[in-house]
Amino acid sequence: MAKHWDVAQVSALVNQIYNQVMGRGVLDNNGSITDPSGLFAFGCALRDGNMSVRDTVRSLGLSQEYFNRFIVPLTVADGINQCYVHFLGRQADQGGLQNYEQGIRNGGGFNAVINSLIDSDEYTKKFGADVVP
Repeated sequence: MAKHWDVAQVSALVNQIYNQVMGRGVLDNNGSITDPSGLFAFGCALRDGNMSVRDTVRSLGLSQEYFNRFIVPLTVADGINQCYVHFLGRQADQGGLQNYEQGIRNGGGFNAVINSLIDSDEYTKKFGADVVP
């Protein structure tokens, strides 16, 4: 079971997750809601302990919006690097980049890259279940 987040923290937390993974928030600079469905769905799941931050990061990373924004318009190498930035908070190293490029050439796809990064020891050590990358 995931951590139950205080209702007062949920909006800012969901906004922080969206900013990290999607490059956009669910709140504007004035605190007005720009994505009510995302804020409500993920906010309720975090508040109730049905999802961890890690689960939310994964869900956004595997979304069609993420794919359309950060995978489709880029080269494979640039898409992999975006995944590293969004999910590990750093640029891809040469070994990781080559490994994932080979995996994609062999039919693994970007969902496998995203899941692998989020399931990695590095992610776990740096962020655990409840820290935004």
